[in-house]
Amino acid sequence: LSGSGKDERWDTLILGDVHTPLVQELPGGGHEIIFTYVLGPKEYVLAVRDYTVGSPVNLQPLLAKDGITCTRHEADGLGGLAVAWINKLRSAGQVHDQLIARPFGWNFLNGACTGLAIGGVLYRPGGMVERVACDDKKLAATYRPMGELAVWRRAAHLFEGKRPDLQALIACAFGAPLISLTGDVRGMTLNFWSAGSGIGKSTAIKIGQSVWGNYTAMQSMRDTPNSVMRSLAGPRVLIRYWDEFRITRDRQGEFVELVYTLPQGKERMRLMADITIRETGEWDTMLAMTSNKSHADVLLLDNDGTDSGLLRLLEIEMDKQMMPFDAAAGPLIKATETNYGHAGRIYAAYLGAQVDAVRLQLAAVSETLGRDLNLQQDERYYAAAIATIVVGATIACHLDLFAFDVHAIYDVLKRAVIASRSARQVRTVVTGAGRYELGPIMAQFINAMGDHLIRTDVLATAGSGKVTPIVTPKSSSIIKAQIAEKAGMIRLHREEFFRWLAVRNLPSAPVLDQMGQDWNARQKRAALAGGTSYATGQLWVVDVPRGDPELEAYFDTGGRP
Repeated sequence: LSGSGKDERWDTLILGDVHTPLVQELPGGGHEIIFTYVLGPKEYVLAVRDYTVGSPVNLQPLLAKDGITCTRHEADGLGGLAVAWINKLRSAGQVHDQLIARPFGWNFLNGACTGLAIGGVLYRPGGMVERVACDDKKLAATYRPMGELAVWRRAAHLFEGKRPDLQALIACAFGAPLISLTGDVRGMTLNFWSAGSGIGKSTAIKIGQSVWGNYTAMQSMRDTPNSVMRSLAGPRVLIRYWDEFRITRDRQGEFVELVYTLPQGKERMRLMADITIRETGEWDTMLAMTSNKSHADVLLLDNDGTDSGLLRLLEIEMDKQMMPFDAAAGPLIKATETNYGHAGRIYAAYLGAQVDAVRLQLAAVSETLGRDLNLQQDERYYAAAIATIVVGATIACHLDLFAFDVHAIYDVLKRAVIASRSARQVRTVVTGAGRYELGPIMAQFINAMGDHLIRTDVLATAGSGKVTPIVTPKSSSIIKAQIAEKAGMIRLHREEFFRWLAVRNLPSAPVLDQMGQDWNARQKRAALAGGTSYATGQLWVVDVPRGDPELEAYFDTGGRP
């Protein structure tokens, strides 16, 4: 309404209709009004905060992003309308005490679940669907369905009936939104690793990412742990993939912080330039990385060899079996770049409508997992990750979104927990902070090298004659360990020893340092099996003197491990 007296008139500010206003008081101060705007067949949900309407120059672009195209003069009028609307509803006592539904993630009101929101669409219990405001338009666009489900489904079919480890990687996309329903665990990090390349890791996560949205939402090789942590708070419950993950030496501390922070569900508190506390990002999700090596060493080195970090990182070593080339696969995978998001919306609608039934499924799988693996309380992170992946895969099968081999996925993840538990026991049973049980490590390595082990009386020295083997190796290939009985010495092929440690997630530098301190082990250039027909050339070896009680406890009276 403008003018006065005879000149008073109603001016049209925008085309279309507005309705269903809701006002909430913001945690940081001020009020926000959320209302629905309809123009033709399109419906938009807008959120306008009272402290943003003072300048039409600033308000106009905000309204345009929300679907209202207007001039600067019209924006000024709309700002005044929003403030008047807020004050009217406040006067009537119609201010919501609870925050209105967030655009991503599970929403609760007075302790009851009100649904799951993805990109501003709220899927409620009972099957109802409604739109909610989403301030981050770019994020909403990233997770807005594009193309056709059938096209994505043809690409996903490439992984059906095949490798369960790659299926588990894809199933993380369906498992991540269920983390919120598991209890006090709010996040988990998984590392799917293999020293071999070309086994399909990158392609699998492209399928997994396109369950929900554009593949560009994946982290790239050059991203940092801190940037990943900041990115979790936007989509909140959706999977975060990180392909070809690598840790540079200067980023190791950030990686450790990421692994410890993810299960807490929120980033650390930070101050803004005016010394006020910045809004803290929150999430309930999982981070699934692919890499060409284990990263447990970094956690051990940072935490004095304790296993607290390892319990927050589940590593799945993948079979090195290569995937055969399929000329038809490339175009199908490429199509996921423009056909995505439909599977996720179907899945989200089911979760929102059947949240109570999904909780029961998670509880049942968790109970089974606890019995199968005799899980302890400190392994609850493993339990949450596996239960959500298995239940997510089961529901995806039920909805005909992906034909997962659920039992095989379960077995892959169980084996990963068993391997992690076994490795933790070897690495982290300590006599003091950061110290390893070297006796079992040495005995296991010697046994593992059995076919490449030679026993002699002495070690060859410069100018010595021929050395006669006491026990010859079973394999005629390169010698990897030598036991010199009378000399009381064990000589290890250093490169092979480091490789063996790495496969078992044992940190080579700390282990070797402790061997030097405890056993007076020394590194040097020398030949293995020198003076015999099995002699190697000069290479780096580790000489370990016999005699230490801890070492000798793992050898019988005949000097055999």
